[in-house]
Amino acid sequence: MREKIIIRRNPFVILRQLIILQFLMGFICLIPTILEYFGIIQIFLPDLYKNIYFTIIAIALNILIITLVFVRWHLTLYTITKSKVIIKKNFIVNREEHYKLKDIDTFQLSQRYSNRIFGSANLIGWDKNGDRLFVLKDIPEPAYHLSLIEQFYKQKRTSESKKTYNGKNIKKIIKSEESQELEFKSTFVWDKRRKEASKNIQHSVMKTIAGFMNTEGGTLIIGVNDKKEVVGLEDDLKNIKKKDLDGFENFFNIVFTNTIGLEFRNYIEIFFDKVNKKDICIINVKPSKKPVYVKNKKEEEFFIRAGNATHPLRISEATRYIEEHFKK
Repeated sequence: MREKIIIRRNPFVILRQLIILQFLMGFICLIPTILEYFGIIQIFLPDLYKNIYFTIIAIALNILIITLVFVRWHLTLYTITKSKVIIKKNFIVNREEHYKLKDIDTFQLSQRYSNRIFGSANLIGWDKNGDRLFVLKDIPEPAYHLSLIEQFYKQKRTSESKKTYNGKNIKKIIKSEESQELEFKSTFVWDKRRKEASKNIQHSVMKTIAGFMNTEGGTLIIGVNDKKEVVGLEDDLKNIKKKDLDGFENFFNIVFTNTIGLEFRNYIEIFFDKVNKKDICIINVKPSKKPVYVKNKKEEEFFIRAGNATHPLRISEATRYIEEHFKK
């Protein structure tokens, strides 16, 4: 387990800032010409020297802007340890902000259009009163980094809370029948019937999670089959890049981001536990405040939870359901 995480802002920030500053610089360079055109000022230089003069200024400004943008990006660092979050902004003035991990209640990813284009997001830390503590801007690979941060965050939970989910003991949950708020899945990656890794299995898990979000929330347990037998995550771990629980959570976050979306990541909590010496994954899902869709190739699907199953709704059904359910 890592002792700390060091994150530097997405390098595409440099490109974005350069584009903005280039437009600004171009406007500034036009000001003397505009003022001379309207007779406000007069520049006593031949046209040749005038062009050379403005070219030298433009080159100098370009070098200065590129240097400043790069230095600002390079000196901005986010460090997450097991006890605190440190934001370093060493540019014109050296500044550090420290936030204790125990004061942070939740993390939330926020992704604007510009973030989405460059594959980044802003990570917001909230306290227990619902107040914003800090914003880590332009985080690269947001789903991956959020999963790493949450692993630190979970370590402050008590041992008792690790053994209970939604107020129930995990062994008692497994003995329960599947319902509108509980479902078991044998695997997340491995298709036991076809003996191969399958995106259809991943899609099935995401449908269930979206169904919980669009209804009243619920708990999904991966590593337990329909007969309530604990099969564990062994087959899944063998078929992902990083073959441990951290790797499983990272892979899950990437699939979730690509299928449901970063904006809904704060509605789920991921835990791991051992039952009969086998690892299982418990996913607590909160009801969403707005409709959640599942991306399937180029289409979007809408699911709800009814009884012990996840059901797709046609466009007309989904429209009516959204109007009635989310207006509440």
